[in-house]
Amino acid sequence: MSQPLQQALRDLDRAIGDSFRPNSDPAHKGWPKFKAKDIGDGFRIPQFAPEHIDDANGRVKLPKIGWIRYRRTRPIAFECADGMLVPGVVKQIHVRKDCGHWFVIFTVEFEVKVPDMKALDVGIDVGVVHAVATSDGRFYDLDTAKIRSIEKRIAGLKRKLSLNQESRKKLAKLGLAEPFDKKQPSCKRRRLKEKLQKLYRKIRCIRQDFNRKTAHALAQEYGCVYVEDLKVKNMTASVKGTVENPGKNVKQKSGLNRAILRTGFYSLRQAIEWQLLKMGGDSRRSERDEHHLPALSDQGQTQPPDSGDFQVRQRKLRL
Repeated sequence: MSQPLQQALRDLDRAIGDSFRPNSDPAHKGWPKFKAKDIGDGFRIPQFAPEHIDDANGRVKLPKIGWIRYRRTRPIAFECADGMLVPGVVKQIHVRKDCGHWFVIFTVEFEVKVPDMKALDVGIDVGVVHAVATSDGRFYDLDTAKIRSIEKRIAGLKRKLSLNQESRKKLAKLGLAEPFDKKQPSCKRRRLKEKLQKLYRKIRCIRQDFNRKTAHALAQEYGCVYVEDLKVKNMTASVKGTVENPGKNVKQKSGLNRAILRTGFYSLRQAIEWQLLKMGGDSRRSERDEHHLPALSDQGQTQPPDSGDFQVRQRKLRL
């Protein structure tokens, strides 16, 4: 198991190096912090023998552990635009834990020829009422009602978590319990945190499902998609103000911020870029209303991305 330990040291070295970058560098990050238990649990194996992966039977051989079965949800192959599966070369194995379940992720390198670019182009508007609105009048809506119902359950569990902490501190003052320590939570507090993790994961899965299906639908029909280059951090900034200069309509702006973050504009843009890359299309960031200008034929034909290799693709399978 020396390889996973070496990879952890490399991650720490890179994190410390990024903290010394200048503030103007986009790769600049803060000093690395210690994470709580069960957050980011996992390890990487960069070197292994090809026979350690038995994809036909859904098995993988891990060092010091042996053969482990996983649920084979998809083949380790790249699905082209015409539906043909192209096998690839597995570069590394990543085992990680998510909400009490373990997953194995294969990072695979493929050699795929980029298909021809489609002739149609479209501009999309991302918003709160309709998650995606295209320039030709189509709408794609995220199930925000389901997400809001889950958020209500999350708020209730967070109140219980806070009451658990307060009651524990009161009992500790009376000498009826040990002092509160978040590093050693009680069984009840641990169960509450597990429920919260599962609800947050459910929201994440709903959002990812919508993003990938919407991006796939757009990439199948259009060759070039113009996406708004929104500054989400600035859009969701608080207007609370200060005591001397208080803000206005703070509650309404807070609700708007939650609605924007609930949709997840950045992850949607990432999904669109990846689907277009597979289909031979192109995604361009534009300022507001730029994509309502004349079509590609008036602006000059856009060239598809250079034909080459799709370097890395990850396959996530559940153990």
